[in-house]
Amino acid sequence: MFGKAARFPAEKPTDIPPPGYYNPKEIDGAPYKRGAFLEKSERRVFDKVPDGPGPSDYQSAPSELKVKGHARKLTASTHNDHILRQELQELQTENARLAKERKHEAHQMQSKLEQAEARIRELVKEKGALQTEAAVATKEQRLAQEGEVSARIAREKAEKEAKQFAEKATKYNALQRRLEELEKLHAESKSKCRKQNGSLESDLEQARALVAENQKELDRMRHHQEEEERRIQDLKKAHAMAEKDNQELRSKLQALQSTAAAAQSSQTELKQLEDNVRSLEARHAKEISELHTKLHTQESTIARSKQEARDRDTESRKTSSQLCEAEAKLKQATEELEEERRKRRTDEDLHKGKENGKIRTYEARIQVLQKELADVRARGSNTQRMVDEERSKAASEREALHSQLAHVRQVMATVAEQYGSLAAVMQKHRCQASLDRTIAEATRIKLESIVASRESTIRHLAGALRMQDEAAVSLIAGLNDYASLVRGVLHQRSNPVEVITVPSSSVSFETDFTPDLAWRDELLQLQDQVQHELEDLRCFDKGWWEDGYNRNSSRLYEVESESDVAGMQLSEAKEAHLSAQSALAAAEARLAAADQSVTSLTAQVTQLESNMAKLEDERMRIQSGYHADMNKLADQLNSEKAYAAQITLELAHGKAREAALAVDVDNLQDTLSNVERYKSEYQALLAEVKIILSRNALAEDEAERLSRFNAEILGHQNPMQKILYVDKIRREMADVKQKLIVSTLERDAAEDARRKLQDELATYKAVDIPLDAKPRSTMTRVARVPFAARSVNTLSKSQGQRANDRSSKGSPWESDSGGDALRIEDLLRP
Repeated sequence: MFGKAARFPAEKPTDIPPPGYYNPKEIDGAPYKRGAFLEKSERRVFDKVPDGPGPSDYQSAPSELKVKGHARKLTASTHNDHILRQELQELQTENARLAKERKHEAHQMQSKLEQAEARIRELVKEKGALQTEAAVATKEQRLAQEGEVSARIAREKAEKEAKQFAEKATKYNALQRRLEELEKLHAESKSKCRKQNGSLESDLEQARALVAENQKELDRMRHHQEEEERRIQDLKKAHAMAEKDNQELRSKLQALQSTAAAAQSSQTELKQLEDNVRSLEARHAKEISELHTKLHTQESTIARSKQEARDRDTESRKTSSQLCEAEAKLKQATEELEEERRKRRTDEDLHKGKENGKIRTYEARIQVLQKELADVRARGSNTQRMVDEERSKAASEREALHSQLAHVRQVMATVAEQYGSLAAVMQKHRCQASLDRTIAEATRIKLESIVASRESTIRHLAGALRMQDEAAVSLIAGLNDYASLVRGVLHQRSNPVEVITVPSSSVSFETDFTPDLAWRDELLQLQDQVQHELEDLRCFDKGWWEDGYNRNSSRLYEVESESDVAGMQLSEAKEAHLSAQSALAAAEARLAAADQSVTSLTAQVTQLESNMAKLEDERMRIQSGYHADMNKLADQLNSEKAYAAQITLELAHGKAREAALAVDVDNLQDTLSNVERYKSEYQALLAEVKIILSRNALAEDEAERLSRFNAEILGHQNPMQKILYVDKIRREMADVKQKLIVSTLERDAAEDARRKLQDELATYKAVDIPLDAKPRSTMTRVARVPFAARSVNTLSKSQGQRANDRSSKGSPWESDSGGDALRIEDLLRP
């Protein structure tokens, strides 16, 4: 489940130096250990000859040599004494002058030493600050890397858990659907069984009624046989009728037997359904046991995590005790070093007279070192200023890039909103256009149907008019023929009256058809009006359709123009985003270059620190030649330096611990949020477990009711069938036991997986308790029964109580099976 690599990366050794690291080592003052300094130390320093006369050059001659106003002649002894006295006075004056010069030089050296020590203190402070900053930076970088690794691991675990949860949810949904399908099938089988039972009962009632009728008929036949023995032929006929009725009854009995076989097949189907219900119950029991095992493993992992936290507390205490011992050993070593230094200083005090001539050379060296220190300080200030400038530039560039990114995001958001609004408008316009099209199409279809119907009516009317015209023409032609015939006949008979009457009759006929011609003109006028209306409708339909099409096309053109504008804006926003990304990449490159420059500057600072260490060593060599008072002051300075170094180290350690504690607090908050999510999922699982338990109880009640119903149906008296049935039940019980063993093995495996998960969760919940607190003495831990075990026990108790209740109540099926078992045992006995 988890990788084999180390869960947490190993801690790197700290770059912070231990206490007493900055105490410079005393170099032995023996001349043979100094190396190149031997030649300069062995050289003789000559005193400078004074340019002017000394104080004894202007002294007058002694009074003993003057006698009565004229000089007395000196002898050789007196002259020698006078020369010796002058030399002594000169020596005394020279000694006094040398003593004054020495005092002045010692005062100057002391002031220079004080200045150098002040500068050294400042440099040490700066060095400690730089080292603390470097240590804090390295610590923060390491913690950031660890945080990234832990976040990546947590994200991967969360993704895996989400996938597992989704798979479980899909499985649960599939099982739930399967259960619903089985419930539906069960309900359908119930309804079918009820219908079949009802049909069987109705058939049985009909059969009973027929049997009763047949019995009555048989009684009547017997009565007729007893009363009418003479009527044999009638009896034979009645006997034939009875045989026919018996055949019908036999067919009905065969039908009843077939219905009974169908009932037995329905009983087998019921048994299959019961087996399916039992398998579902076993599956539900397996799922519940798996959930309980998971809960139990989680609780065990929590307990293990607590135990690991306790073990870590004990280890931290052990390490603190070891640190205390190491500090005591360091103190002892520092004391021993101080004793050795004191011894060396006592040895050096003996050789002070020889080293007075070396002071001048050391002064020159001190000046050179002071110049180098000034250069180093200037360089450090320049580098610090450059670093600050680079940091300010990087911060300003970051802010500018963040502002550009914010602007780009705002532009993208506005573009997205405008695009969404345009898409909505486009959708509305499209819907409206499609609606208009459909309405126009519907109206066009309606008008076309109306026009077609009118045209058809007009065609029918025109056809009728044509038929009427043709009939009228034919009648007129016939009448004209008849009139010509009549005229011919009359002309032959020379009857003028009839000749006069015939044309009158023809005229009457012609006048009779005049209203038909007027109706025809009216019909033609109506046809012309209808055609004009149809043309107007067609023109209106065409113009309306063209107007709608133009309006829709204009709308579509506007929408397409707006979408093109939105696309242009989106492309501009994309270009701005790409430019912002390029600027961000350039800023990141600049930051990388700044980081490289910072690393190079840190390397330079380390080099300067090494030079400072060398300079400090040389300074300690110079200090070895001073007086006892200066040694005492140097001892005090060293002790103060050690104290200051310890304080700086303690401050650096404190800052690092504070940063580590802050990171731990953040990690713990993240783990708490994850734990809250797990808690919500755990509550959801509990709710699902309750639902599954309720469904299981319902399924058990249904199975019990079905078993009772099955026992009532199967309450027959054939012992061999009962033996087979009991044997089948025993085989099914053996299969159930095998499944139970497999489920227990799976439950044990799930418990092991849950324990592992719980151990891992405990590692995430581990909290670093401070050394001052004592959790075992201040915290009271109450042992409680795990929820998983408690739920399993309660389930087992509830199942046991149900079994006892069932045994106490006793179902007819169980009683029948128990009786069958006893009978089988009795049968199997010899």
